[in-house]
Amino acid sequence: MRPLRLDIAGFAAFRDPITVDFTDADYFALTGPTGSGKSTVIDTMTFALYGSAPRWGSAASIQYALAPTANRCTIRLVFDVAGQRYVVAREVRRSGKQITQKNPRLERYLDPDATGDPDTDEPTESLAADVSAVKQQVVELLGLDFDDFCTCVVLPQGDFATFLRASVAERQTILLKLLGARHYETIGRLANRRAADANARIEALQGQLNGYADATEEAELTARDRQQQLAALATMVSTEVAALDDVLTARAATTATIDRLTAQFRLLTTVETPAGVGVLQQALAAADNAYATAAQAEQESRTALQAAEDDLRTGPQRGPLEETLRWHAARTSDAARRPEVVAATAQAATALAAAEQTAEQADRDLGLARTEHEQCRARQEQASAAVSAIEERLTLLATVVVPAGTADLGAATDAARSRWDQAVHRWERAEAAIGPVVSVVDALPEPGTITALQRTIDRQEKVLAQRAELAPRLRQAAAELDAAEKVTTKTRHDLDRALADLEQARTQSAAADLRTHLVVGHACPVCDQTVATVPDTLAAPALDTARAAVTKAEQLYRTLAQTEETRKHRHTVLVAKDHALADQFEGLDESITDELSDPLVAGAPSVSARRESAKSESADSTADSSAADRTRRYREIVEALRAEVDQAYRAHRAAVQERRDAEQACMGAQVAVEQTAAQAQQSWASLHAKHGQLCELDPPPVTAAGLIEAWQGLADWAAAQRHHVTSAQLATAQLGWQAANADLQASTERLRQADTAARTAAQQHRSAAVAESNARTERTQLDARLAELEEMLADRPSEADAHIALAEHRRLDDAAATARTQTQTAARIRQQAEAERDRLRHDREAARSALQHSREPLIPLGVPPIDDTDLAAGWAALHDWAHTQAEDHQRTLARQHAQRAAADIDLAARLTDLTAHLNSHQLTIAAPDLGRLDQPGGPAQLRRIPTEVELAAERARSTTAEISRRRTEAAGLRATIATDTETEQVARQLARMMSAKQFPQWLADAALDTLVTDASESLLALSSGQFELAHEKGEFFVIDHTDADSARSVKTLSGGETFQASLALALALSEQLSTLAAGGRTTLDSIFLDEGFGTLDPDALEIVASTLENLAQGRRMVGVVTHVAALAERVPVRYLVSRDSRTSTIERVGP
Repeated sequence: MRPLRLDIAGFAAFRDPITVDFTDADYFALTGPTGSGKSTVIDTMTFALYGSAPRWGSAASIQYALAPTANRCTIRLVFDVAGQRYVVAREVRRSGKQITQKNPRLERYLDPDATGDPDTDEPTESLAADVSAVKQQVVELLGLDFDDFCTCVVLPQGDFATFLRASVAERQTILLKLLGARHYETIGRLANRRAADANARIEALQGQLNGYADATEEAELTARDRQQQLAALATMVSTEVAALDDVLTARAATTATIDRLTAQFRLLTTVETPAGVGVLQQALAAADNAYATAAQAEQESRTALQAAEDDLRTGPQRGPLEETLRWHAARTSDAARRPEVVAATAQAATALAAAEQTAEQADRDLGLARTEHEQCRARQEQASAAVSAIEERLTLLATVVVPAGTADLGAATDAARSRWDQAVHRWERAEAAIGPVVSVVDALPEPGTITALQRTIDRQEKVLAQRAELAPRLRQAAAELDAAEKVTTKTRHDLDRALADLEQARTQSAAADLRTHLVVGHACPVCDQTVATVPDTLAAPALDTARAAVTKAEQLYRTLAQTEETRKHRHTVLVAKDHALADQFEGLDESITDELSDPLVAGAPSVSARRESAKSESADSTADSSAADRTRRYREIVEALRAEVDQAYRAHRAAVQERRDAEQACMGAQVAVEQTAAQAQQSWASLHAKHGQLCELDPPPVTAAGLIEAWQGLADWAAAQRHHVTSAQLATAQLGWQAANADLQASTERLRQADTAARTAAQQHRSAAVAESNARTERTQLDARLAELEEMLADRPSEADAHIALAEHRRLDDAAATARTQTQTAARIRQQAEAERDRLRHDREAARSALQHSREPLIPLGVPPIDDTDLAAGWAALHDWAHTQAEDHQRTLARQHAQRAAADIDLAARLTDLTAHLNSHQLTIAAPDLGRLDQPGGPAQLRRIPTEVELAAERARSTTAEISRRRTEAAGLRATIATDTETEQVARQLARMMSAKQFPQWLADAALDTLVTDASESLLALSSGQFELAHEKGEFFVIDHTDADSARSVKTLSGGETFQASLALALALSEQLSTLAAGGRTTLDSIFLDEGFGTLDPDALEIVASTLENLAQGRRMVGVVTHVAALAERVPVRYLVSRDSRTSTIERVGP
């Protein structure tokens, strides 16, 4: 960070706005009188960046930023970092007693060469706009937090020696931040994550590989042999089923012929002459005569019925006569009832007039009662309102009581404050107790590391189990290979003997063939020598037997040689698998050993004790048990470490929980304090509210200072008021209300009686009106009815004539009924005769149809034509022809049955052979038997057998291909597991190297060596050859050459000597950090030294000045704060700081 421009207004001593221009000020001095504000300039830059200043004591203290009596200050700093230009600005405001930061912002200029002048409109990019975000972004930009910045860049008054006197841990933390060691921590975490991922993949892949246990070479060979056998079987079965199909076709044709002849034979034997064919014609003639007689009788009865019905229709009619008689009876009845109806009508009119007078008098009495009742009600309501007003006043006064618990508020407040103090003490104890627990946890490995170790040991145990499981298989494979080699050697010897026997037999055969061509005295056709004697006759050698023996021996040898090769391959595969498991075990063992050698793991008490015990046990163990023993010891060590880590983490969680509980207790106590205060305030508010409610009663004012005294005074006044009102006003009002209430009750009773009387009179009047109306209506209706009956009977016969005409109508109706019955009887007889005639005609046609129906099925058999005019003769001719044909069919059927029996024997033999072939290949394909072939679906089942065998062969091919594919996949899984295992081991090793106890420790030590070497040279020059700086285990000391090169702690140095050592170290840190930081992570482009130069003698001051000049010749800015004139005069750019009674000012002197 290199500052370019600083704008200040209202900050500390700088009440008035001022701008400090740091352009081209690579080496400058802030000089001026003590208290003028020199250090405040450095404080201002620090506050602009981090929101605090090193001299304020706390990063949260911002009240010192404001100038005295100022309510607002603003700071704006323009600076460069890594070739980019930034501006950071802050504002502090005072509002009453509260001081807060406002409008913080961090922006990057889009133009790296921007002037930074706030009056120009130079474009920027906003990076942060609140307090925490600005601070976080500044830390990211500079690579330093507030404390590190104050230690390495700004060396303020009183803290110049902070880095020199820091503890080993604090100094290492600062160096690792400056060197960007967090990158290495990130690398370590990523390596651990990669190792865990690789381990998880290995476990997952191993689980997948276990699913390929059946994908072996032996399984593939067995499957391939099965495939070839089924392919050959499929060819044979296809040929055999085709032949069976031909036999079935011929058998089916024979069966069809038998079925056809059998059906024809059964049809011929069913031809029989029906019974009764001869007498059918005679019965039919008799039925025709009976039908004609019945039809004539029916016609005669119908003529008589028509005459009777005509007489009935022209005679008197029943309906009009009966209606006339009903009208005569009604007129006689109504005339007799009329005098009674007239008398009832007159009586109803008289009763109605009396009821009207009674109802009018009752209405007048009801009006008078209502008026009286309303007057009584008004007097009662007035008396009730007076009593209610007095009672409301009493109720209001009764609410004035001292609230419960008011007297205990003081004690409750004291108890809440005591609880707050106890909670704060508890939190402080918990905060102090958590530090040692955190140290114990930090000194132990993470649970994830232990889990990874346990998984590695699990894999090692699994490898041991796999080797133990593989051992008997390996021994068995070796024994089988040895036996196969022995059998193969013996078979090879047998083959050699068979070949020798065959060669000897061939020689003998050639000699026997040659003997027939030998003649004594002639030359031999083979060797041209003269034949002296002809050999004896040789026995014919058994060449065929010798050749068969050689062929058999060769086949047996090839089979056994193939078996030996298979077993040898299997043994090789098992040996290679055993070696791979051994290598895997050793790799896992090396990984476990490396993990246990990690300082965090090895330093744990439970691990160090068990490792010593493991060394002594390993010395006594044998080679055979060492692997299992090592794994067991690893398991014990890791389990003990897991218990130790779990215990430490439980203690850590308990300490954290205790601190959290203490914080909750603090918050609860604070809430209790606030609640008691709120209760007291609420009680005062309730008192004033109650006093306001009583304002109409003129209560005394609240003058007491104490809460309980004020409440008690108001309650006493209210009690006195209640007594006065109760003893005087309330009794009088209650007596008046009781008298008015009694009058109201009496008037209410009189009103009720009058209302009841009026209701009764009104009901009686309505009843009399209804009765009078009903009587009048009945008389009117009766007169109208009598007039109507006279009019209707004017054109009708008298009552006596009507009775005579009705008797004549009944006589004619009886005569017509008799004729109707006779007609129905004649019709029924005719219908019966007709039905009998039709039945016999139908029987004749049925006999004729039966004859034709019996002949029609026989037409294909050549039946002759039949004459159906004479049914008896026709049936006889048909029966004779059918009998002759049935005898011919019976002879033909016997020949066809013999032919089908021969076909059944052939089919049964073929099906037996087919079933034997299928069973020999362990196929669950059922061939149908002879009985099943005659059922539906039997031939189809036979024809499906080749397809099913083909499917079995295809399944065998698929099984072989699947096993081959799975073997390839298993090989790929093994290769992936090997790669992931190597990745995990490399990642684990890298993680161990990057841990806080190894590589970063070495990095910090190396950086410290470089810094001390460079600082020692500067200190030797600054101290005129007296001191050199050194360190041991992170602690600084000086070598005093004036005291026999004795080593002294830096804590024993005087103030001037401490300044020299601190300055040398700060200069070295500024000079070397850019080369030490990882990838230029942190570069100190500026260094600001505040005071301390007054402790140097002139020679040392000269050396310091020269050193600073040389340091400023590079690319970094050097600023000093001093009042030493000799040093200030040698600085090319000086800022003269002065202060008057109002504000401080700055003047730049120099280029």
